[in-house]
Amino acid sequence: MIPFDFQLRTRGVFERGSIERLGQLARDLRFERTLLVADDGLVQAGQVASAMRLLEAAGVEAVPFHDFGVNPDSEMVEAGRQFAEPLGVDSIVGLGGGSSLDCAKGINLYNVPPRPKHRRRSGTGRDWFRWRGVDGQDPGSSG
Repeated sequence: MIPFDFQLRTRGVFERGSIERLGQLARDLRFERTLLVADDGLVQAGQVASAMRLLEAAGVEAVPFHDFGVNPDSEMVEAGRQFAEPLGVDSIVGLGGGSSLDCAKGINLYNVPPRPKHRRRSGTGRDWFRWRGVDGQDPGSSG
């Protein structure tokens, strides 16, 4: 085996009430303009509005994205990347569970170039290998 050192730049915070720490965590990581990726259920439940208030109170501009479904595929992730590209975001927050985190990870990976100055990924353990998404498609491929 060839020796190597691999350091993930991921931070996942999981605990009851951790949403209250969102603004401070984002400021600590020097986020200025973040893409807030959350599924429509979290929008409907008011969680996205709460997260936006917390981020904005900490001086972090937040732009929500929720135009994806369960088990986001490459087309959904590419839609998120295209949505985020002109916004000049420097970070991505995935709020919620599986689909939100998978979509946030995919947008993060597909967002090349340019790369945000602060890249944060977290998720459920779904594998992302090279530039292939959950459905095995390359970004921008037609199928």
